[in-house]
Amino acid sequence: MESSIDKKINQNKEQQYVEGAGEKRKPNQSNAGSGSSSQLDRINAALNRPGIPESAKVHLRQEKHRLTNEMAGTGGMAGISIEDTQALLQQLQRFQETIGGDWTSVMSQWQNLQNCWQDRQYDQFEPFFEQLCRTYEQCEQQCEEYIQFLEERIRGSEDAAATLNM
Repeated sequence: MESSIDKKINQNKEQQYVEGAGEKRKPNQSNAGSGSSSQLDRINAALNRPGIPESAKVHLRQEKHRLTNEMAGTGGMAGISIEDTQALLQQLQRFQETIGGDWTSVMSQWQNLQNCWQDRQYDQFEPFFEQLCRTYEQCEQQCEEYIQFLEERIRGSEDAAATLNM
């Protein structure tokens, strides 16, 4: 049976391990924002130290779990499968390639028509085609931005997973 002095010593040790891993803060206190990855590194290092009391390990694991969830909520992809996200990314990339190739053909045909189509109908159609060109350019830009967004999220999730597996 543990005496009150032993309990106090273990509580102090536990607090030291948690403080060392969590930047001098109380267990379970949130510290959202920067440094989550380095905090996870410190927690992993503390968990691997010899002689750490089991109660301190419990607190460190809780803190590690909290940080992991925090990272998933801000930089990761909480509730979203990486595999599904990668599949969506690949589909968007194929869509972008396909529509880009088709658009090149459309623009080539338009240039051919411009050389020989010189009447009132051309004057009426040209503004519509110019609007179509602007719409395509916006679509292409938004598609590229979304592809970059998905790539960043996938990298962030993979980095978080790699950090957790250390």
